[in-house]
Amino acid sequence: MSWLLLICVHRIELDTMIIKSIVKTHLAVWGLLAAISLTGCRDAISLPGADPGGSAGAGSSQASTAQPCTDDAEIIDGKSALEYAACQVALGPRPAGSDALRQLAADLRKKLSAYGYKTDYQDFTAQTPNGSVSMRNVIASWPGSQPGEYLVGAHYDTKLLPDCAFVGANDGASGVAVDVEMARMLAKKPLRHGLKFVFFDGEEAVRRWNPQDSLYGSRYYAQEAAKNGLARSIKAVFILDMVGDAKLQVTDDYFSSSELKNALNAAARDLNLTAYFPGSRFTAIEDDHLPFIQLGIPAVDVTGFGSFEGGVSPAYWHTAGDTMDKLSADSLSAVGSAVLLALRRLDSAKN
Repeated sequence: MSWLLLICVHRIELDTMIIKSIVKTHLAVWGLLAAISLTGCRDAISLPGADPGGSAGAGSSQASTAQPCTDDAEIIDGKSALEYAACQVALGPRPAGSDALRQLAADLRKKLSAYGYKTDYQDFTAQTPNGSVSMRNVIASWPGSQPGEYLVGAHYDTKLLPDCAFVGANDGASGVAVDVEMARMLAKKPLRHGLKFVFFDGEEAVRRWNPQDSLYGSRYYAQEAAKNGLARSIKAVFILDMVGDAKLQVTDDYFSSSELKNALNAAARDLNLTAYFPGSRFTAIEDDHLPFIQLGIPAVDVTGFGSFEGGVSPAYWHTAGDTMDKLSADSLSAVGSAVLLALRRLDSAKN
């Protein structure tokens, strides 16, 4: 078996021959991923034909603002999202179990409660390579008039890097900030179906990424939903992660639901946002959508992260360089606006 070590990020990639043999079925890929030790925030496997993008490879300029050609468009306030990303970064590193992360959890609950959501903590103890760690998912719920619900999520923890103060402006804060802005707008004009915003703890590996040391919060949430029967009511899941890069290009994730990717890309086209959603950065991403996919729930990972033949993108991933100067209000607005439009259309469909 051949491996490619990507310098500085300790990423392991499968070679093209192995990828061709495992992409035949989703279960085959996941079974292999569960058996090998991978590293990263959300590990990515390069697939044939993938090209570098994002901060390292995006050559074309982005659209400065969304200019919708559809009457049902709602444009997310990117500047407001950028401000909330800065508020998170001001707390410093926010790894699972830290006081800074608990402070952010309290702020998220207060903010979403003020918008009118019913908010709860989902506390649990995770068994990690460093021992037991107390973790906390933050859940904000809005009831619907129709059965079923949509879930929009993001991880709000940051990677614990002992050698630097990793503040995760893009990797953590950006997805949370966009979700908060979406929640604010959806409170003014709710969906027909129920809605949950879930901020997951423990997405990052405590030591080395593998199926056991990663995705603690989303795995726990999905397991509990399966136990109590609530999983059957989840119609679709949107996960936002690393969506603020100034040269953002959203990755076409292999694991994600084709239906949801198509809905998202259609929304981006109608909003004149295809520069952010090129549909050409194909790879496989391990992120908080996977526990839901394993339950048979349609889920999509909306992320600008990727690992390609040219390296990891963006290049500052899991370094001290993941700071506020890397983010763009336009990117935050673009992702939130496209997800919101796709969500509206799914909600209004007769199902």
